[in-house]
Amino acid sequence: MTLFVQAPLANKLFGYGFNNVFEALETIQLGVRAEEQISDAHSIYFNTLITSGIVGCILWAAFIGILFYRAIRMIQQKKDHGIYVLIGLLCILIQGLVIGPQIITTPIILTEFGVFYSLVVTHPWDE
Repeated sequence: MTLFVQAPLANKLFGYGFNNVFEALETIQLGVRAEEQISDAHSIYFNTLITSGIVGCILWAAFIGILFYRAIRMIQQKKDHGIYVLIGLLCILIQGLVIGPQIITTPIILTEFGVFYSLVVTHPWDE
């Protein structure tokens, strides 16, 4: 959070870019602790804030909000796959509180978001 608070306005709005957390932390001398290099923030939320800024966080939240809205709407329409999407989203968001981005989890989560999107937004059975 110190990095975000001390960041210039452009970095607060648009972030430092993906995979640049270490370099950004080095600008305020926080990149190395106990001889370990910090390469990502400690949660997906902080990492998104640092790498893509406020604009990226708002767009990310809007995307997730659309998925939530459509999943709840599908549950109200008695379509079973809406509950699967809702449970999947909740699981991803809860684990994101304590687990930062990792080489294996990030592609899996992005793939899951694509599947969720196809189930609740672009599916052919909406008619």
